Amino acid sequence: MDGEAEKRLLAAVFARAVRDLLVYRRGRTDEERQLAEAARAWLFEGADDETGITSFPGICQVMNLDGARVRNQLRHMLPQAVAGVGSAAAWFETD
Repeated sequence: MDGEAEKRLLAAVFARAVRDLLVYRRGRTDEERQLAEAARAWLFEGADDETGITSFPGICQVMNLDGARVRNQLRHMLPQAVAGVGSAAAWFETD
């Protein structure tokens, strides 16, 4: 994928999943808990050999990220680490 706009969109999908997982994992409402669970499933339950461009491994490939390392780091992050996340550009360089 060469398009910068597409890379920014994929980075935004990834950043939103991380934010939903970390911020809502102890959600107060059913909706917040559902958002966290959907994000957790997308980030951790997908097979590492999934090829879809919007799958976790697909986005990691486009963004040149090591999916196993990302998952390991996510397991240790605190919600405060992402509470102030703004644009997805802050998460990735989109060479």
